[in-house]
Amino acid sequence: MKAKLIASIIMVLVITSCDPAFKLLVDGYTNKQLTCDCGNVMLIGTSSMRDWVHVKLEGDFKIQPYSLDIEYSLNDAKDIQLWYNDTLIDNSVDISVRGKNKLGIRMLSQSKYPMHWVSNDTIQLLPSGFILCNGKPVITDTIRFYSKPRNRKRNVSP
Repeated sequence: MKAKLIASIIMVLVITSCDPAFKLLVDGYTNKQLTCDCGNVMLIGTSSMRDWVHVKLEGDFKIQPYSLDIEYSLNDAKDIQLWYNDTLIDNSVDISVRGKNKLGIRMLSQSKYPMHWVSNDTIQLLPSGFILCNGKPVITDTIRFYSKPRNRKRNVSP
């Protein structure tokens, strides 16, 4: 019985010590849905130990990783990684997507703090040929990801 109690306490400590993921706002909303002839693209941003843009694809698309045009205020997007269905991919190879798939764009910041710790940082996904539908870009406007403003408690005098 004592071993179970100790194991339970250790599990609680391990789980609570992890850095939680904070959702980033996408153009002011929790996500952004793009719909085109090829299907749907949903964009979500998260900030934890690293900042991420998650792209959920449902349909038939062509991905050109080398066409990604992104600005990241913490390091000007010099260092990013692309993940396709949880596998790190080569940025120079096109990918044909069919059905439900996901892309991850991971920012490798030069800063020691992710976006949810700092107030005015942004990720901007610029119009490009990164995701194509029938040879046409799906992202045609700049999409901005940023942290929700935090409610800070103030000391109130009686």
